[in-house]
Amino acid sequence: MSIAADQAEVILVGCGAPLRGMGWYHAVQMLGGECPSAKLCHIVEPWFLGPGAAGPGGPEFAEFAKQHPDVQFHKSLADVPPVAEGVKRLALISG
Repeated sequence: MSIAADQAEVILVGCGAPLRGMGWYHAVQMLGGECPSAKLCHIVEPWFLGPGAAGPGGPEFAEFAKQHPDVQFHKSLADVPPVAEGVKRLALISG
């Protein structure tokens, strides 16, 4: 995954359910190029990648993850790899 010099690598923390979560909406904005200085690289979603995976919204979240193979999905911030040298990174926390 390449990051342009004028972009920041984004970690979205708390994506939420597709079509319902504010984090999901922010993800869609970045994936759609509406924030040209942001490149969505990581989504941290402990609920839908953990105990909520089989509950309401879980299957929709799994489908959303499948549709975006260029984004890495993590259950915890601890699972996000270290930032590469020279890359700007920010975390967007949504709830």
